[in-house]
Amino acid sequence: MVQPAGGDDIPDDLVRRVMKANPIPQPWLQPEDVSRGIVYLVTDPGVITGSVLETGLGGSARIH
Repeated sequence: MVQPAGGDDIPDDLVRRVMKANPIPQPWLQPEDVSRGIVYLVTDPGVITGSVLETGLGGSARIH
């Protein structure tokens, strides 16, 4: 989840619940986190094929 607009108004209990759900103790992804993945994919074209690059805080690791 990316930080919602107006992030200063988010209740503390919601931030704690979101952080508890993520193995990496951050409540949200920052735009820089997503842009790093995009830069990785476009930097060396032709190397990555047929893959999914998940950008997150580790929540999908609980599923696998």
